[in-house]
Amino acid sequence: MTTIAILGATGHIGKALATELNADPNVELLLYARRPDAILGGIDIAEFGKLPFDVVINAVGAGTPAGVRELGAEIFTVTETVDNSVLAVLNNFPKALYLFLSSGAVYGTDFTKPARKDTVNKLPINALDPSHFYGLSKINAEAKHRGHSELNIIDLRVFSFFSRFIDLEARFFITDAIHAIQDGTVLKTSRQDIIRDFVTPPDFAHLINCCIKTWRNSDTPVNAALDVYSKATVGKFDLLNQIKADFPFDYDLEDDAGLVSTGPKSNYYSLDHSAEDWGYTPEFTSIDGVLRELSDLLATS
Repeated sequence: MTTIAILGATGHIGKALATELNADPNVELLLYARRPDAILGGIDIAEFGKLPFDVVINAVGAGTPAGVRELGAEIFTVTETVDNSVLAVLNNFPKALYLFLSSGAVYGTDFTKPARKDTVNKLPINALDPSHFYGLSKINAEAKHRGHSELNIIDLRVFSFFSRFIDLEARFFITDAIHAIQDGTVLKTSRQDIIRDFVTPPDFAHLINCCIKTWRNSDTPVNAALDVYSKATVGKFDLLNQIKADFPFDYDLEDDAGLVSTGPKSNYYSLDHSAEDWGYTPEFTSIDGVLRELSDLLATS
């Protein structure tokens, strides 16, 4: 039996992972949240560390672009406070595995090309602005984790994640498409095509299990960062056209691309598939995963 503590269990990724991992009879979950009454069996996050665990997943974060904008510089405090509390608890559980949900934003704001293993983050150090804050908060955490080489810490860099539990008030093009389906309206979207790599709960849970297996089989601490990816990326228009084919949905093009709080990202994904060395073989392409989750979301809404 593996006891997994999830911090931020009421958030999008936390809730999706809790549902997916709960299906494994060999897993016991401890679900921590700031609002524990919002989830069945929830525990106040302030109580983390009082119950024994094998693995902790830190899924606490802003969650949405709007959340990132609202937090502003506070994103540093939010990220560091929870991360430091986990590191402090690890003093009592030094053999435990810490999975930190990082972000593709650690590569910077320039995604004219996808990230690679040798990508260099070229920060304009004398011209930092709010679009850099989120990525910097994750870089700070990752650097701290590499400094604790004696601990088992794996940073999982999420680029795009989608599940039936997504916050429909989040302003992503895919949530705008969902609103259009539900409201019977036409989606307005920019003419610019973008490439995304949507990972869905089954594959993310598979990656987590690969990390756990590697940790259990290792005689030395596992301390690394891995990019999270699906079986294949998808272009915005390929995805919208498939949604149009499967659901009562249509879209029109407009010129206004809108504001992206963490910078424009035309190719927001990674070509670094180092996780395959850990046994990770994603089952779903971005388009298949999204359609699967979207069908479940619409069936229950």
